[in-house]
Amino acid sequence: MSVCPVRREVSGIVGVMVSSAVWSSLVYQHR
Repeated sequence: MSVCPVRREVSGIVGVMVSSAVWSSLVYQHR
């Protein structure tokens, strides 16, 4: 039962990391 929350947290962290990477790449391209 404690695996779902962990998966949620991991997925959230991965999502934030991917979004930040995409944002940084977009900013780098604009420059």
